[in-house]
Amino acid sequence: MNDFRERQRFTQWWLWTLILASLVVPLVLSVIKARDAAVPLSVADLLVGCSLPVLIIIFFLVMQLKTQIDDTGIYFRFVPFHLKMKKIGWDEIDKAYIRTYSPLKEYGGWGIRKGMGKTGTAYNISGNEGLQLELKNGKKTLIGTRRPAEIIQLLEQRKRKK
Repeated sequence: MNDFRERQRFTQWWLWTLILASLVVPLVLSVIKARDAAVPLSVADLLVGCSLPVLIIIFFLVMQLKTQIDDTGIYFRFVPFHLKMKKIGWDEIDKAYIRTYSPLKEYGGWGIRKGMGKTGTAYNISGNEGLQLELKNGKKTLIGTRRPAEIIQLLEQRKRKK
């Protein structure tokens, strides 16, 4: 079996528009406040007004979902929430398949999400396709992917080897 590695980041234009807008709004409000009060805009005002939006931008720049599949199992890490790769061994998996899902309807969005009802936990960054894992202990895990065809190919190779 060939190894599979994927790294995903938040690249949605609408998300970055919202994040950047969160930086622009405090800047504009600070300028308006300074103009109306006829007081020069201080560096401290700018730092206070922009520190949270800048931290949010840094947070989203750091955040990523790493996935690895090899002969020993499926590994994933949602940076910065997981300090190391989480492993699900092949012996723990009852079923593994690619499926199309609704991030908003089934999981309430993207990120690390607990599903509604019996859909389990999702780890996703974008899109609506994922590797669905149904574990022997009854739990379900969905790992989002932008490369479903490659995972399908790996799963089929694994079936042929058995």
